Amino acid sequence: MAKVTKVYMYETGQLKKVYFTDENKPQVDTYIKDKWQVIINKIAKLMSVKASLINRLEDDHIEVFMMSHNQSNPYTVGICDPLGQGAYCEMVLGSKKVFKMESIKNDLVWKESAYASINMISYYGLPIIWPDGEVFENFNIDLAPSLKMKGQQYWT
Repeated sequence: MAKVTKVYMYETGQLKKVYFTDENKPQVDTYIKDKWQVIINKIAKLMSVKASLINRLEDDHIEVFMMSHNQSNPYTVGICDPLGQGAYCEMVLGSKKVFKMESIKNDLVWKESAYASINMISYYGLPIIWPDGEVFENFNIDLAPSLKMKGQQYWT
């Protein structure tokens, strides 16, 4: 049976129930982790971003499960953020959809959030979901200062 927790949806100001991975699901083995590591490293390099991460949802927090190995990455595996703060990741996990923030400075809802004060201006996240609909983790890219880098825009 799936575990359940609540995430804070910053845009609506509401808590949302999320069903996520329990111990009955397959574990991520070394082979898969190695493949994921290659992917997140390549994304960070190709996009010249600060960090590319895979975060895991737990009962009361989101934990950095894997991270890109680039010099600008300020994260470490195992760092946890408590749920209920309205993190970008919570939006991804609660909606089970892609969440993108091109520039927090231009967003009427988010420009007053804690992210503005720590200069996390741009973000792209997508959920990793089991076939039965349970949330496994989320993949995200922390970008600074803007997604419009090198004359390109990374999403439409």
